[in-house]
Amino acid sequence: MAVECTGRNVEVTPSLRELAEERAQRLERHLGGPARVRVVLSHQKHRYGAEVIATHRRRRWEATEETADARAALSAAFEKIDAQAMRDTEKRRDRFTVFASSRDICCMPASIVAIWWRGNARRMIWIKDSPDRRA
Repeated sequence: MAVECTGRNVEVTPSLRELAEERAQRLERHLGGPARVRVVLSHQKHRYGAEVIATHRRRRWEATEETADARAALSAAFEKIDAQAMRDTEKRRDRFTVFASSRDICCMPASIVAIWWRGNARRMIWIKDSPDRRA
């Protein structure tokens, strides 16, 4: 876990740094591996802004949030990052499709062509349902 905290017109206090590290650990639990997180806190007039950029395995998520409280802005930005990361991992998991190789097809009964995994459910495709009927 690498968390880089910077402040623009605001001092990054140890409590804000701890909050960022805690939320980065939660993000890593969801992603299943180490992530690099960059946090930029800013202060303009009466608004605090938080910009969070997270990268994990060549994927990148960005979120910005502005509120009257620095901790609230940081928490809201991390919530957005977490939602983006979860949505991205769900898309990748749902699109994962495994086709059986020709060696496996030879060993299977003649009526089964491929096995598709979608989440935890398995679905066998029969020759009559198959888009490319192998004879």
